Amino acid sequence: MATKTKFIEGEKVLCFHGPLIYEAKCLKVQSKEKEKPVKYLVHYAGWNKNWDEWVLESRVLKLNDANLQRQKDLQDAHAASLKQKKAAKKFLEKKREGGSGGGRNGGAGSGGEDSRSSTPSTDGSSKRASSAAPADAAQSSDADNKDDATEAKKKKLKIDSTVETVSEAQFLC
Repeated sequence: MATKTKFIEGEKVLCFHGPLIYEAKCLKVQSKEKEKPVKYLVHYAGWNKNWDEWVLESRVLKLNDANLQRQKDLQDAHAASLKQKKAAKKFLEKKREGGSGGGRNGGAGSGGEDSRSSTPSTDGSSKRASSAAPADAAQSSDADNKDDATEAKKKKLKIDSTVETVSEAQFLC
C-alpha cells in the first residue's frame, strides 16, 4: 500500500532552495514505507537538469496565490538583506581607509609623514636617535647593519652538492 502524498507526478509546485522559493515541477514521488518521509524529485523551472534534486515534503508548497505572495515577500526581504550587507561592507571599508594614519587632510601633528603601515618606520626612530645623540646612533646603526648581514648569510647558506668545497686554508694559499 502506497501512502497518500500531497503532490503528484507532473504537478507544478513551489520549492524552497536555500532561503528562497522557486517554481518547480514534481517529476517523481518516493513513498515506499510509512516510517520514511515522503520525498519528491523536483525540477526547478528554467534551471539545468543538474539542479534536479530529491527534497522532503516540508520543502514543497502548493502553487497558489498565497504561496506566490510568500515567494515574492521572501525575494524582497532577501534583496533588502543583500543591500544592507553591501552597505555595511562599504561603510567598513570607508572607516578603515579614514581611520588609520590620522587622515591626510588633518595631519598637522604628523610632521609631514603619511605612513599607513601598522609597524613603525625605522626612519622615524633613527631621526629621533640621531638628534639626541649622534655618536650613539652611528654606532647602533653599524651594529644593526652587521646583524642584518649575518642574518642574510644565515638565510642564504645552502650548500650546493655539485660544487667542490675548499677549506679556508686552501683558499688563502
